[in-house]
Amino acid sequence: AQVEETILVEPWQFQCCGDAFGIGDQVSWSVREVGDREFRHATVGPELTASLTGIEEHHSDDVGLRAVDGTIRSAVAVGCRYERDGRLLTPVAGTTVIEPCGDGTIEVWPDRIGEHHLVGVVVTIETGLATDEILPSESSDPARTPT
Repeated sequence: AQVEETILVEPWQFQCCGDAFGIGDQVSWSVREVGDREFRHATVGPELTASLTGIEEHHSDDVGLRAVDGTIRSAVAVGCRYERDGRLLTPVAGTTVIEPCGDGTIEVWPDRIGEHHLVGVVVTIETGLATDEILPSESSDPARTPT
């Protein structure tokens, strides 16, 4: 069975030095934990937040990164509105917009979806076999069957 990862790609990561990507492309990305899920609820919505397995990261040397290698199977651009809170811009919960990405190269610039700020692109990556699965050749070998 195939394993899927759902990864958020933040625009700033690719606007300065990221490689272009698209549906069907093979990728090898470093991924960090999702972190503050409350913030993500406001930016990408609760449903997408629940499905996220990581956030693409290529500007950090943090030890907590893990590798995700696979094929991009789908992608959606996600945006939300922000409001000024003193000197800060904060996301407005409930304003998430989701727009499917077409075939071809996925753009992270311009950084807007209509009146909403682009939060990122959520991609589904097919990574291969789950590491805890028993391969058919192993399960069919009587010498490997526990007694």
